[in-house]
Amino acid sequence: GLLSLQEEPNLRKASIFLFGNLAKFSSGSGEDAFFEQILYGLVTLLLHLQDPKPEVIKACKFALRACGPILGCAGLCEMFQKHLHEEWSLHYGEFMNDACKHLMQNFPEMLSRLVSINLFYFKSSWPDVRAAAPMFVGFLILHADREQSRQLDLDELMA
Repeated sequence: GLLSLQEEPNLRKASIFLFGNLAKFSSGSGEDAFFEQILYGLVTLLLHLQDPKPEVIKACKFALRACGPILGCAGLCEMFQKHLHEEWSLHYGEFMNDACKHLMQNFPEMLSRLVSINLFYFKSSWPDVRAAAPMFVGFLILHADREQSRQLDLDELMA
């Protein structure tokens, strides 16, 4: 993916800022291809709001605010603008619950994709990120409609 995060905090921070800046300038023609990357990046950025390094968290907040408008989901965009200020602390669980509600209302067909991206982080070397991934999956399933969650084959995803 476009956003693959490094062990080195400065590299993590730099790649997140780059991603955010790319998001800001993306418009029109390439958006569909970039939307895929944004979706992948979205999971990464939301999980790394729990990163051990404060400068990486700040970069994630910046990048999420930049990505918000591209997602075409007013509720999510508004949430990012309102809650993701660099200097403010975040009620992470509450924030993720609301974010997943918006994601499932607007992109119900993305459930299994979002879950499978999260599964990758179940083995993350950062404990807080590793802990955030199952919570993310739980909230996604909680807010998915019954039909979507019935189609979700966790055995297949975990394989």
